[in-house]
Amino acid sequence: QLKTKLPANAVSLQQPAQESILPEKRITPVVQEVVAEPVKTVKVEKEKETHVENVKWEKVTTVQPDFLKGEDISTDDFIHSMVQKNTVEDESSIISKAPSINMPIQFAMNSGYLSDDAMSTLDIVICPALQSEELKEMRFEVIGHTDNSGDETVNMNISRLRAHTVRAYLVTRCNIAPDRLEVSFQGPNEPLVPNTSLENRQRNRRVEFRRL
Repeated sequence: QLKTKLPANAVSLQQPAQESILPEKRITPVVQEVVAEPVKTVKVEKEKETHVENVKWEKVTTVQPDFLKGEDISTDDFIHSMVQKNTVEDESSIISKAPSINMPIQFAMNSGYLSDDAMSTLDIVICPALQSEELKEMRFEVIGHTDNSGDETVNMNISRLRAHTVRAYLVTRCNIAPDRLEVSFQGPNEPLVPNTSLENRQRNRRVEFRRL
């Protein structure tokens, strides 16, 4: 049972589906407890450390869609993306841009339950990358994103919960120092691609890592 401390007037994450998923897959929730701070606003914001205690991680049986499997990112890819200098040129100047990478980390619909593939990605790719010599002194922002299906307030809450879940996993399972990871959430406000198909909406439901 997922326990999240939210205000009494917050929209329940257990209401009918707000996100679209591939219709042939059914997901059975299991116990993964992440205690997050109460939501004070649905606007994008950075949040302070969330206290996580006695988290029990169990896999949710689901299969990553074939169209996302071709987008596998290795540990070396993650490290390279974070150490490079990103610049954006316009007519008047060259603007520095914080390095970031979008990971196709999948969750159970309308929840913060990490899927089987999501935990494998965290274990095999992201944990060793954050522990590497190249990145071990760096701090990162963990940003939750959703597609635009359903109510925007619910999607903001979902993206917040998912970012906190990933941060909690990295802290408790990978021994990443809590002060190296900040959390923020964008809901449906920063899609990678237009939300015009099931595949595109699946791509937009993601977790982004940005170097601070």
